[in-house]
Formats: sequence, C-alpha cells, structure tokens
Amino acid sequence: MIGYFLFYIFLFLWLFNVDAQKDCVYVLLSLFIVYVFISTINMENFEISFDDLSNIAILSFKNGYRLHIDSVKLFNLDSYPSATMLSILAMEEFGKYFSLSSYVFYSSVNGTRNKGEEEKYLKMLYLHPFKQKACFGRDGFEPSSLLYNYVTSRKFEDLKQKSLYVGLVRNNGKIDYNSPISNPFTIKKEDAYNQISLLNKLLINVVELNVKGIISYDEDEINKFLSEELLKSLNHIQEKIDLTQI
Repeated sequence: MIGYFLFYIFLFLWLFNVDAQKDCVYVLLSLFIVYVFISTINMENFEISFDDLSNIAILSFKNGYRLHIDSVKLFNLDSYPSATMLSILAMEEFGKYFSLSSYVFYSSVNGTRNKGEEEKYLKMLYLHPFKQKACFGRDGFEPSSLLYNYVTSRKFEDLKQKSLYVGLVRNNGKIDYNSPISNPFTIKKEDAYNQISLLNKLLINVVELNVKGIISYDEDEINKFLSEELLKSLNHIQEKIDLTQI
C-alpha cells in the first residue's frame, strides 16, 4: 500500500515539474528510507516471525507422525489405552500444522497480520478440541456428518481423557458425581483400532493428494516429507492393523 503511494508521488512530481526531476530522486529515496523504517518498527511489534511460525508448523507435522508411529507400536504390543491416547495427541499435532500453515499463508498474502488477533489465535493452539477439529478442516478433505458431529462434540477429547486418567467425569467444568468412573482399562482393542485407523487413513489421503500433485503445501519441507515411500509405509500400517480385526 505504501509502495503504491510512493510511486504515485514520484510520478506526479516527475510529470508536472520537469525542472525538479533530479530532486524527485532524492524525495523518492527519502520516502523509501522512511517506508523501510516504518516497516521495521511494525515488524518489531510482533513477538514471533512468520518463519518461526512456519517452523513450528513443520515440526508439529513431523512430531504428529512420530506420535502416530508410536501409537501403532503400542497397539501391536496390546497397550490399547496408551495407543489410543497417543493417536489423539498425534491428531492434535497434525491439526496444529494445518491451522498454523493456513494462518501464515493467508496472513502473508492478505497483509492482515494483527498483533492482538494473532496472540488470541496462538492461545487457541493450546486448546485440544480446537486442534482436533483443525485436523479435519483442511484442503482436500470433507468430513462426513458423523465425523463432524464426533469432533465438534469433544468425543475425541473425552476418549483421550478416558484412555489416560482414572477419575470422575466433569461436565461444563463441574464434577459429575453420578457418572461412571473413567477407567483406561475399559479401552478395548476395537477402540484403539478405530482411532489409529481413522488417523492413518487420513494421512494416506493427505500423502496421496500430494504425490499426485493435486494438493501442494506451502512448506517445501512438508512436500518432500510426503513422499511415495511414506505412502507405502502408511499403506503397510493399514494392512497390518486391518489383519488384527479379522
């Protein structure tokens, strides 16, 4: 915006005051220095750069994959509650990536970055249900009504809590003394399979669309990570865990 303003000032002075053409160069140079100075001040107002936010997004995706693989290993060791819990944590990390990546892209393109709004947004990345929903709110994926209702009603969060802690359930922040005791030992093989399989199939879809060139992500590092070898590995995981259900 400021760049266009400077250009039109320079053009006006150039066209309507021929004798001042040399002075225009100095005027333009001075205005440009002011513009750079103002831009620098604006950049310093933000606590974190877009590059750092992108790096957080990339690391979140890779960490999500690490957690996913660990959940599969625990599933194969018959540790179903822990496998379920890690799978949901992996889902949250993938959701953080999809959300952050989109935020950086649209804020950069639209030039709509606002410090106050950004801080509010970054705080939302600490909310587990938000990240769970973000895992399914990405390009190239349209969740079924059943899945949408499941994720928006905190079912993933409830399942994660149940697979991790023993205790009484809370509703709207209040202890429900009439609720059954939350017990990780009630998490069965089928529960773990359904959770891990859901996430693995989602990842297969992500990698397939990228490998085929249908969808590309803004970070080159992620596009390289989503390779044909990764697709083979995910398909192998799916085949192996599917066999456990036969």
